[in-house]
Amino acid sequence: MSSNSTILLQLCTVQLVRVSEMEVSFVLFALVISSISAHNTPPTFNDLVCQHCNEIHAENRLARNLKSDSTALLSKDFNATLVRQIIREELQRAFKLFRNKRPRKTKVKRAVSEWTVFQRRTDGIVSFDRDWADYVNGFGNKHAEFWLGLEKLHQLTQSIRYELEINMIERNGTYLTARYRSFHVGSGSGNYRLRVSGYSGNATDSFSKPSAPKWSSNRQQFSTRDADHDNSDRNCAGNREGGWWYNGCYAANLNRVFGWMLWYDQERGVKMAMRYTEMKIRPAKGP
Repeated sequence: MSSNSTILLQLCTVQLVRVSEMEVSFVLFALVISSISAHNTPPTFNDLVCQHCNEIHAENRLARNLKSDSTALLSKDFNATLVRQIIREELQRAFKLFRNKRPRKTKVKRAVSEWTVFQRRTDGIVSFDRDWADYVNGFGNKHAEFWLGLEKLHQLTQSIRYELEINMIERNGTYLTARYRSFHVGSGSGNYRLRVSGYSGNATDSFSKPSAPKWSSNRQQFSTRDADHDNSDRNCAGNREGGWWYNGCYAANLNRVFGWMLWYDQERGVKMAMRYTEMKIRPAKGP
């Protein structure tokens, strides 16, 4: 037992009060908890005893004596009823204060982005000149340069409508955005055929509806250097062009050699080279 518990136990023993050691410990615990909860500082034993004597017997002259010396407890008349009353009241008060002080469990709304990024090009460390298996399964570092994988894109977009956003930075620093209200990737049995529509943005639509229909990626199968599914006499994915939804061949290709990812500006009639690209999807809102 602590010295404070001993003093209170001596008090009860001298006064022939049958109070167990556990009861003494409980009341001291209650006093400490309630005082710390109220004042945020550990109290002295004298403070505790005097505080509660004042509250229970405000008119008793004993309270004034207790402020000067806690040993005065041993010479004053306490009885079992009073001690147990103190224990009961202090425990109730302590637990009430303790309960109110406990941090309440609250549901925290996490700011989780709805977007799923499936392609990013930032510095050219990761080569996009890859074989079919790599494009199906994915490659790179999702926190830097990477390709999520055609099979994952198919699984994500097969049951509900997704929208697509493409963010690009030209080599001259111009920021461009192309958004599409609908984006879907078919199954592996159809070579992950693309369906994309509903353009808006400031990049012009060179992905789904370029000026020359033979360059459109919409409704095209995916091709890589070792799996030619395009509509050209040559393999559009050859010569470090990377895997893409080629037609014959393209007006936009963001997987070719780094620094020369291309997007055709239909208004100006020029090919724009990008130094940064990011393609991301999320469940579409509205009809």
